[in-house]
Amino acid sequence: MDLLAATPLDEQKIQEIRARHPSFTGKLPPQAKFWREADLDAFFGSSGEVLPQDGGRVADDLSSCALLARLRGKLAEAKIDAATAEHRSFCRHIRERAEDVRQLPGAAACAEVPRQARAPELLKAPVLVERVRMWVGRRWNAAFWRREMGGAGWKCRARAPAFEGDLASHADALAEVCTAAEYVDYVHVLQQQDPLCEEDKGLAYPRVTFYDWPAFSLGAKALFDNSWRELAPPGVTDYSLRWLRRWSAVCRDMPAMDQFARMHRVTIAAAGTVSRLHVENYSAHVWLTQIEGSRMFFLFPPQARGLYEESGGGVVDPETVHAYTSKASPVDIFFPNRKRHPLFADAKAQVAVLNPGESLVVPSGWWQHSVALEMSVTLHHAFWNVTNRGGVVDAVRDLVVGERQHSPETMEQAQRCLDEFYELVMDDDDPEDAEFSD
Repeated sequence: MDLLAATPLDEQKIQEIRARHPSFTGKLPPQAKFWREADLDAFFGSSGEVLPQDGGRVADDLSSCALLARLRGKLAEAKIDAATAEHRSFCRHIRERAEDVRQLPGAAACAEVPRQARAPELLKAPVLVERVRMWVGRRWNAAFWRREMGGAGWKCRARAPAFEGDLASHADALAEVCTAAEYVDYVHVLQQQDPLCEEDKGLAYPRVTFYDWPAFSLGAKALFDNSWRELAPPGVTDYSLRWLRRWSAVCRDMPAMDQFARMHRVTIAAAGTVSRLHVENYSAHVWLTQIEGSRMFFLFPPQARGLYEESGGGVVDPETVHAYTSKASPVDIFFPNRKRHPLFADAKAQVAVLNPGESLVVPSGWWQHSVALEMSVTLHHAFWNVTNRGGVVDAVRDLVVGERQHSPETMEQAQRCLDEFYELVMDDDDPEDAEFSD
């Protein structure tokens, strides 16, 4: 198969531009060979401070872009000759069941998630919350993030969230660090070249997703500070910030609002990208609000039979500490293997297609699987209240342990702080306490 690539700048040309700035002593990012000459000149002249705001796209050929070229290179280097099994399964699903892609013939049932104007006070089952008029985040689409945070990087993955048990030798393990601008450009190429998610194009146009991106802690903190009170869907009961403030009172070097901002995340996804069947970490509830495009979710209750749970996975990448799952399922929900997963035939699913402005609120313990039906931008937030409060301590523990190099003495002190925090959370029965409430 002839895989086209974006045309990089010649190494000699790069060195000519660099020679104009003899004071530059830094390192050139690998993706810089795909930048415009003017962007390289600005980068060298600023001692590496000025990055291209649009990712530095140089390719006029819409069959590729910088990110897609790197992904193809990785697949070729690893001698991978097939797209991910999940993507191939979805391609087959939409080809054979185009009349209604919301059905799962291999499951016992698949009902629509109920629609309501507000989330219930006691969250027992998923609910689709109807569109909120003039919602504060309605303009945070892909073009917005490309313009405002185009130079911010993250690791996009073929299979997300990551799971510790994933095999490194398959297309499922494909991952690449890119900027937000590079990812949005990649999405546009896929829209042009593979809009129907054709299975035979899966290797030429591999799907990766810009999943679980903590945009508000990577440069958009002011945006979060001005809007966080209006982000949650109506009716959601969230004590996360209250308990993070208690943690800050115990451990003063982790400001509550910084951690709260980090727990609000953005996923940008090209059409046809799949989020694996998994459970939210830390016993968290989660709400997801669609900003752009449409995204289809399949949900299964905690007690669902036949999901063949694989659990125990830990942090996969310290650089993306929360972007993993500790509980995943190997079942192909579109075309389940009857020999390997016969009990899936007893599973009862719920389905929801989120459109812009709509929100899905999912209780703790529920399984979720999603696929972008078109270019998709989703804001999501894992949260805790009195029904799942213990999980917030586990989330904080991952932040403390996963992001820092600790000596045994420091770890011992951190554990004492975590023990104190656990007691504070479990004994907190006064949500109106003015010291920690908004």
